[in-house]
Amino acid sequence: ALYLGAILLLSLQTASAQIVINEIQASNRETIEDVDGDSPDWVELQNVSATPYDIGGHGLSDDSTNPLKWIFPSYVLDPGERLLVWCSGKDLQFPSEEQVTRLGSTIEVRPTVLGLEQEWSYLSGLPESVGPAAGWSQAGFDASGWARGLPGFGFGDDDDRTEFERGVGAIFLRTTFDVDNLEALESLVLQVNYDDGFVAWLNGTRVISIHFPEDEEPTFASNSTRSREARRVQRWMVPEWIDLLRPQENLLAVAVLNRTHSSNDMSFLPELGTVGPTFHTNFELDSDGEVIIFSSPEGEIIDGLDMPEQSMDRSYARVPDGTGDFGYLLYPTPGTANDTHSSDRILPYEVGFSPSGGFKDGAQSVTLSADIPFDDFQIRYTTNGTAPTQTSSLYSEPIQISRDRVIRAAGFLGDQLVLEPASESYFITSRDLVLPALSVSMDPGHFQEVHNNTGARGRAAEREGFLEIFELDGSPALKTGFGMRLHGGAGRNGGFSIKKAYKAYFRGEYGDKKLRYPIIPDTGVEVFDKLVLRSNFNDAFRTGGGASYIRDQVLRDLHQDMGALVSNGSWYNLFVNMQYRGVYNVVERMDKVFFASYFPEDGENWDVIKTGDDILDGDSIAWTAMLNFFRNTNMREPGNLELAAEKIDIENYTSYMLLNIWGQNHDWPHNNWYAARPRREDGRWIFLSWDAEFGLGRNPGGWSSDTFNHVLSRSSSLSTIMSSLINSPDYAQYLIDELDRYLEGPLSPQNVIAEIRRHKSAIEGDMIEECRMSGQSIGAWNANVRTLEVFAQRRGPAIRTAILNSARIPMPRARYTRPNTIELVDPVEIRIFGTRFTDNTTVAFNDIPAPRTERISSRELLAVVPADMSLEGQPTITLADPVQGHFTARELLEVTLVRPAPRVIRPDLGSESGGDTITIEGENFTEGARVEFNGVPSPQVEAAGDTGEALSVVTPPGQGLVKVRVINTRPGDLPSTNELDFVYIPSEPESFLRGDCDGDGRHSISDGICILSYLFRGVQIGCPDSIDTDDSGSLGLTDAVYLLNWLFRLDPAPAAPFPSCGSDPTGDELDCPVGGSCG
Repeated sequence: ALYLGAILLLSLQTASAQIVINEIQASNRETIEDVDGDSPDWVELQNVSATPYDIGGHGLSDDSTNPLKWIFPSYVLDPGERLLVWCSGKDLQFPSEEQVTRLGSTIEVRPTVLGLEQEWSYLSGLPESVGPAAGWSQAGFDASGWARGLPGFGFGDDDDRTEFERGVGAIFLRTTFDVDNLEALESLVLQVNYDDGFVAWLNGTRVISIHFPEDEEPTFASNSTRSREARRVQRWMVPEWIDLLRPQENLLAVAVLNRTHSSNDMSFLPELGTVGPTFHTNFELDSDGEVIIFSSPEGEIIDGLDMPEQSMDRSYARVPDGTGDFGYLLYPTPGTANDTHSSDRILPYEVGFSPSGGFKDGAQSVTLSADIPFDDFQIRYTTNGTAPTQTSSLYSEPIQISRDRVIRAAGFLGDQLVLEPASESYFITSRDLVLPALSVSMDPGHFQEVHNNTGARGRAAEREGFLEIFELDGSPALKTGFGMRLHGGAGRNGGFSIKKAYKAYFRGEYGDKKLRYPIIPDTGVEVFDKLVLRSNFNDAFRTGGGASYIRDQVLRDLHQDMGALVSNGSWYNLFVNMQYRGVYNVVERMDKVFFASYFPEDGENWDVIKTGDDILDGDSIAWTAMLNFFRNTNMREPGNLELAAEKIDIENYTSYMLLNIWGQNHDWPHNNWYAARPRREDGRWIFLSWDAEFGLGRNPGGWSSDTFNHVLSRSSSLSTIMSSLINSPDYAQYLIDELDRYLEGPLSPQNVIAEIRRHKSAIEGDMIEECRMSGQSIGAWNANVRTLEVFAQRRGPAIRTAILNSARIPMPRARYTRPNTIELVDPVEIRIFGTRFTDNTTVAFNDIPAPRTERISSRELLAVVPADMSLEGQPTITLADPVQGHFTARELLEVTLVRPAPRVIRPDLGSESGGDTITIEGENFTEGARVEFNGVPSPQVEAAGDTGEALSVVTPPGQGLVKVRVINTRPGDLPSTNELDFVYIPSEPESFLRGDCDGDGRHSISDGICILSYLFRGVQIGCPDSIDTDDSGSLGLTDAVYLLNWLFRLDPAPAAPFPSCGSDPTGDELDCPVGGSCG
């Protein structure tokens, strides 16, 4: 077991081990980056001996119970050599494939197998030449007649050592090579700079085909399927090639291909080699302090220490270098000798301010401090936003502040900056602001360059500043250095009186590499490398009337409501060098980092294209291929719409287009758009809303503009796609269906107005100040926002009509019907008016085919509405044509069903036995109507007259109070919505004499014979209940026996009614229609 005391002992002694832990940084913000651009913690090892040392199998750990927590690959440290080990948690002994092959990777590929000094045999010829000879890529082929040369191979660029005449066809190359120590080969990397494609064989096996079909054999006439400029190398990890290699006489054969035979460029520079080990542990360091151990393969401690708490961008190192005790270094020195500015106290990374900045109630006295134990350390500061230099004001006593002021302070050791500039903004002036605040401090001259240099773009236009974020309550939330640029197009013009947009970049050279703060609460993303500070230039007062400030944010949120990915945004007040610049919309910048935040499985491997087909990230190859597909593909042909769906996300594209078309955005589609796709085989393009400040009735005004045909008339890549897609009848119908779906949901007046009011409510508390700066009234702003709500209420029907009436929609269309309201009892004939009707046009109502359809003209159809209850209301009318496609119209026809409305029953009572004839009066009684008494149907219902206002009804048997309902039966059961009462009157009780079967009023043997005749001969009697002498409720031989027993024995007597007439005191199913002598 490893004890902490042993580690402490090691850390207190001058290291005597051959390999020592020499320097540690546990809070690396901007000191150094790894190959991924991250800033992990790190440990520096040093070989302090005079002999090499292989650290393979050794361990590095932050756990005293597990000294071999992370194990080193084989690596020999030469005497004096330093090795940087990243404590990143990435757990890598060798670089990952993504790290090696990513564009611009800084990992070195060592061409240990095949280098650029390897000589090749080559064969060239004109495109029409025959060849090369069969077997040219195999080991047994005789290439002794081929010419010899060194790479690169090409048309004479600076990197070509073997040149060819322009106009040649494919070039064929062969070379042989040996592999030393093949058994030790663990990885293999192919690295090629090429233009435009190639195919390679290793020892006779085809191993790679770049920009050429896998199943074709190249000839002199062959061309690459894509273009590529040889500007940088491309890499492939090819570990499967190792199995094809042998120690000697390996053959690599290559066909080099150009995109066209008239091309001016061709290049091929191949290398095959390995990458060295990398050192990324499976743990990270804790800046609060922890154990760090370097141990032997057996787990024995070679060096270790108990690292105390660390501060940002300071390190903890041995002084003197390699041998001394550990102390805090003011200057971290990864990979070089340790600096001598060392302290036994933790060193700060910036100047402290007391009190901190924020919104204050009065004047402040601000103290600056930094515990740097060196005599020549000084704090210098400024109050105009400029970053301090060694000549700025020297801090010696508290700074008194009586008005709004930003203090920027930095630490200097002599003339050298050792504490980066930090800022605190003190708001003394009373302000009644509601939104959170952003305070930017920077050199006033630099801000002037950012704001007024309208033509400056790119990194050269960026200027360093410092950003502070304040919460809703005015308290400080975060501060960091950052880079600031001007943003936008037309919004760049004008001077300081114009409210402009900016971009904020977070880079290690300024401060934090990433902004780690939920600055946009509506998204789950809390880490940003850049942001856009939108001024809503075309929707703001300082650039014209009609300003609402919220149009673009509302439209982006509506696209999110439609299910799309959007650039999220939030609202802030912006101050620059304490000057109020107004209400700003802080939004996400849509680039590969943005997409990686939402699609981590694809990382930053994205093509991102924006207005003008400009490449923001990746390349334009897939974009160009997609556009060529839509330009050259007949979308009417079967299967092509499915192919289109493999290139773009149809649902996303449609929602994006419909949003902007509905939004009446006429500064689009030729302008203001973004598209992106993950760079993988099945990656599809998605489209994102951006800069829609002209929308929602801003320009053009009103709500009735035909933005659909505006789109189709523009020269734009987005228009190219739409113009192609709507030639597909299936897509055209899908477009209309999606429009209707969105108009009932995300683009409904209710939802749009809710979004408008949400953002109005968010900023209205600070719009008084914004309006005052612009010379406008808050009433004018409120009126402008109300026009957005009017737009929301009226736009839907207007744009739907425009799309349905567009001549570009290739399908039959219905525009109105005559009549437009029908009562449906039996099938009804109507006329449908529209366009593009043919003899093959069919009609369906709610997908129920019309029993008959007849074309009157290309603009008129006769159709029979089927008698079907499901058509009640406003049924859809679908017109289908086998060539033109189908079209579904809505709200053209109102169908009502005839429901009966009974008012009164005359008479409203009858006998329990039924059979009474009554009259039901009311209206809307149709032929075949049914009448039910508590669900029991009447045996007979007839119309009383021909007005449909009365029914003659025969009552069924019943008892007591019942509900009577009338039901029309055409086109289906349509019950009346109301019910009427009917009362059954009970009959007088039946009177009979028990045992008097023959009805003569007395009892005798003839009654017994009568009972037996009924039972065995079927003789009918008038009162069956009278012969139930034992009152059992059923009739049988026992009744005859019971009566005869009584006649001859006088015991027992028959049950009541006996010995005189009366009713049956017990209930049963036997009746007595004829009471005999009692009746």
